[in-house]
Amino acid sequence: MPSNTINGNGQDNNLIGTAADDLMRGRRGDDTMEGGLGNDTIKGGRGDDLMKGGEGETISAVILFVDLVNYTAMSNSHSGTEVIKVLNVFYDINDTAVVANYGEILKFIGDGALIIFSVVDDLTALEAAAQNALNTVASSKAKIESHSSDTPIEFRASLHIGEIFYGNVGSQNRLDFTAVGPAVNLASRLLDQASILNVKTVCSEKFNAITSIVVDTGTKCDLKGFNEAVSVFVVE
Repeated sequence: MPSNTINGNGQDNNLIGTAADDLMRGRRGDDTMEGGLGNDTIKGGRGDDLMKGGEGETISAVILFVDLVNYTAMSNSHSGTEVIKVLNVFYDINDTAVVANYGEILKFIGDGALIIFSVVDDLTALEAAAQNALNTVASSKAKIESHSSDTPIEFRASLHIGEIFYGNVGSQNRLDFTAVGPAVNLASRLLDQASILNVKTVCSEKFNAITSIVVDTGTKCDLKGFNEAVSVFVVE
């Protein structure tokens, strides 16, 4: 556990982290986070009698998606071993930053990851979780920039806030712990838009309303699956 630090909102991050840890343990029923497939997903830290297949709960969270820039070109021009090495460096750096900021990587998706920062229905906690997500992006970027590698590593990020359904989904033989819902869909589409706009980090109007990280009014963009244009705010 990191030492007590006071964040920009005058809050004790250690207390925030303890609350977040307790919240996660309550859902998983365990302190462990073992890897695995199928039933191991439940047993490996998810709690046999808490979340079986198809079970879960709706929670509020800050949602962070990340993925590598130019991954397709890189994977087409490098050996499989080299690609896996880059992915592992990227995942490891992100994981370290996420844990330090009291978040949780729910799943790795190809060259990216779905990350959440759970919050209770409290504005102060929401502001802290949003700042932790921003700190995660900044920390990951700084560590990647200082990492020595033959293959340059860059990543994109998208940030949103909303309700998600958080639990195990899948078949009888394989379960995956993940999050779904409109808020997750929007965060994912925002990441696509970051690529289209050729920028590194974007956020939603809802996220920006909490953090005021971007001072302009955003850019209205048509996102796949959404009937109305969505305001996209370029953070970086």
